[in-house]
Amino acid sequence: EILTVSNKLKCAILCKGALDKVCCKETLTVCPEQGSNRRVGGQGDILAGAVGLFSFWAKSAEGKLNGTPYQTVAAVAGSSVVKRANALTFSQNGRSMITSDMIGFLSRAFVEVMEMPEK
Repeated sequence: EILTVSNKLKCAILCKGALDKVCCKETLTVCPEQGSNRRVGGQGDILAGAVGLFSFWAKSAEGKLNGTPYQTVAAVAGSSVVKRANALTFSQNGRSMITSDMIGFLSRAFVEVMEMPEK
């Protein structure tokens, strides 16, 4: 169903859920990061900003993505970083966490998800 909508609209779609899904150019990708059981209001706003930033970076590096649409790379990266920040926040604050608590964990989440370990 999501593939049909994505193809008809000729756009990428990011579906939030326990496991986020990205549909772009007839390909469905499931994001591996799981986050926590606590989804806070406003988390989608953080996700939108992250995907916007990663879209710029991925579009700039489009020639190095081995044919993967930059929209897929951006959505998976944004989803993974935000889900990791959610899990880190939940591990510290538990069910009392609110969206603004996640901001303090975005840097750590980015490093954990995106940076390659030094050899």
